[in-house]
Amino acid sequence: MERTFEFAVRVVSLCRTLDKSPGVSRTLARQLLRSGTSIVANIEEGQPSQSKADFIDETNQLIAILTTIIRKTKAQGVIVSLFSIHTSHFPIPVLSR
Repeated sequence: MERTFEFAVRVVSLCRTLDKSPGVSRTLARQLLRSGTSIVANIEEGQPSQSKADFIDETNQLIAILTTIIRKTKAQGVIVSLFSIHTSHFPIPVLSR
């Protein structure tokens, strides 16, 4: 991790130098900056940052949230169905300003 961070710092330094020149070097500097610094982010993201117990707890919380969303979505679907049946028998008048 430390080596890739040092590499990213060197890439940033090089890109600052390249960015001072107009044209192709500036375009390349922007691409180099994105690709050279993403290495550190990708490695950091791939490292396990939590224990198995924390992962299980967060997963259970996510499942509870998704279950609630699904339940509310089904309830809203029923309400929309009732509303559409109601409005087909009694059209909503159009109000003008």
